[in-house]
Amino acid sequence: MHPITIRKARPADLQKLLVFEQGIITAERSYDPTLKEDPIHYYDLEKMIA
Repeated sequence: MHPITIRKARPADLQKLLVFEQGIITAERSYDPTLKEDPIHYYDLEKMIA
């Protein structure tokens, strides 16, 4: 098994995290018809990283 490194997110990570979040939303959309139209966000990632 490969070791896992956990670190705090950096501002440079923001774009990748936003893409990842949208991937999760896309996957969940078929299970939850109550999700609003795109674009939606679960978290204010920019604020969380700052």
